[in-house]
Amino acid sequence: MIIWRGKGLMVLLVSIPCFSVVPIINLIMDYSTRDSHLWPYGVAAILAGIPCWFLGQHLREKSIEKYKHYPIEEDFDTGNLDSFYYIPVRWWGPVYGVIGIGLIISEFIK
Repeated sequence: MIIWRGKGLMVLLVSIPCFSVVPIINLIMDYSTRDSHLWPYGVAAILAGIPCWFLGQHLREKSIEKYKHYPIEEDFDTGNLDSFYYIPVRWWGPVYGVIGIGLIISEFIK
């Protein structure tokens, strides 16, 4: 597909539950829509990044094991067999982490 390759759609399926917690946090903290705070989105991004990293590592190891029995004399990289928007699944963890930390820092700077 254009948007995902292999099991790359799992990034979206992991992220949706994490970001769906943000309205609940806003309700518990009694934030109105005018008082939009960014730290709940930052926490959700970090929480989405953790399973994305481990899922990506698992998928990468699984794909390497799939091709391990072929007789190849040099190291073999399977490439981006599982990606979402051309970014491998394992790298969505750090992407979400950097976005989350940036949102939390920007919340405390303003």
